[in-house]
Amino acid sequence: MPNSLSAAPQSSRSESIDTSRTQKNSQSFKEILKNTLANLDQNPELSSKEEKIYRKTLRKLESTYKEKLDTLQLNTEAEIADLKREIQNDLDALFQDEKFSRTDVVDLSKTVAGVIRRKSVEKTLQENFSEMTLEDLRELPIDTLIGLENKHEGILLYAFTDFIDAKQKIDLSNFENFYKAPSVGTQLRVDFRGNKEAENKLGAADILPPSVRQVTVHENGDPALARTSERRLGLKGQNKSGHGFFDEEGYIPIFSGDTMIVGGVDMHFEKNYRKSDGSLDYDKYEGNQKKIPNDIENDVRYLQKLKAKGKSLSKTYTEEDLANLEQKMLTNSADRKELIQSIKNHIGKPGDHCWDWVNKVYNAAGFSQEKRVTVYQHSKYEQRSKGKKFNRERPGKHENPSAMKGLQPGDWVFFFNQNKWDAVGDHSALFLRWIDAEKGIAEMASCPGADRPGRIHHTNFMKTPITTIIKPVNS
Repeated sequence: MPNSLSAAPQSSRSESIDTSRTQKNSQSFKEILKNTLANLDQNPELSSKEEKIYRKTLRKLESTYKEKLDTLQLNTEAEIADLKREIQNDLDALFQDEKFSRTDVVDLSKTVAGVIRRKSVEKTLQENFSEMTLEDLRELPIDTLIGLENKHEGILLYAFTDFIDAKQKIDLSNFENFYKAPSVGTQLRVDFRGNKEAENKLGAADILPPSVRQVTVHENGDPALARTSERRLGLKGQNKSGHGFFDEEGYIPIFSGDTMIVGGVDMHFEKNYRKSDGSLDYDKYEGNQKKIPNDIENDVRYLQKLKAKGKSLSKTYTEEDLANLEQKMLTNSADRKELIQSIKNHIGKPGDHCWDWVNKVYNAAGFSQEKRVTVYQHSKYEQRSKGKKFNRERPGKHENPSAMKGLQPGDWVFFFNQNKWDAVGDHSALFLRWIDAEKGIAEMASCPGADRPGRIHHTNFMKTPITTIIKPVNS
């Protein structure tokens, strides 16, 4: 058994793209595809089979969007890097399917259509909102974003989501039509596109129209991590505590990578709270809430019930939320008081990357490297960490129930989520508690990316198997 963290692999620093860069490069899709194909010739690690599939896929992409490729320009290095990364991700997906054959070609229409749609949005924003671009939206502070949403409803939907159905053409008119008349079952992928404040504060109720009264959120797009709201409070979120979608566990947050599925739609409800000029009548809504008899649960009484149960009421962690978290962990692990206190203190604080954030939590609690022990490490993980060519295994291939059974609050867990930023596709996180031990659903805390604040989230170990477990060693 390895005796310390030094024997365990360390996740590399995140290589996330800085979307704030504006250095002009102005490459067309055609130029990008040409360069990508040229780079294949210089890649000695590609097998002839892989190369043929890559080429066939890129040729299909080129022919599908032949009319668009010459005219569409990507004007910043960030846009070019984003597109290249999306194409690479879709290509990599080919080799994760065990039924893959040489005749398979990934459909990249969704990727390209998404970029084309964003360009259409930019043009519309420039025409209507004083030369504002979608890139500008990604950098605006939260108060400005909410102000824009109040004046131009649906702008946050355009900026921070994409339709998931690849058969549905993605353009601005579709978003406008959806906002005015949403359809039950529509799936939207959340993407805050590098706007850190939006990532940390915006919620589904800030984005979706008032007519959507119910939503199901799949964390990281995983149906096993689904939460379905039982109530929506407020007409729009307006980034206010107590507004949003809630279930019995409290506020339902959304983050980049999550999937939102539209549930109940009530057009009559929304119409009832529209003024003659089409704007929302927030005063009327609040006034009607106050008129609800005491024996019927209004928004305020519903929130009071959740608060009494120690549930979170917003996306931002309050001192009360963190105190409740601390108490839950101490119930089963009183001997880890310093570590649990350190976790509480670091929620909401950034790390350079996931490993760095967990390392800071351990160091602050007094558990430096010599006071950590690696109690579990998967053999295939060890092989992948010795400089061999990285082979992304199929998810769920090496779950380890026996390793999971010994987890305690504060254990440092590496799990294989196939992220692109770590050399072996692992993510570092801290185990907090089981949500459903039999199904491998756990509540965790981690830093989701470079310079992003640590937060609480759920993980499905049946889909993202554990590769390493490290425990603190008390003196």
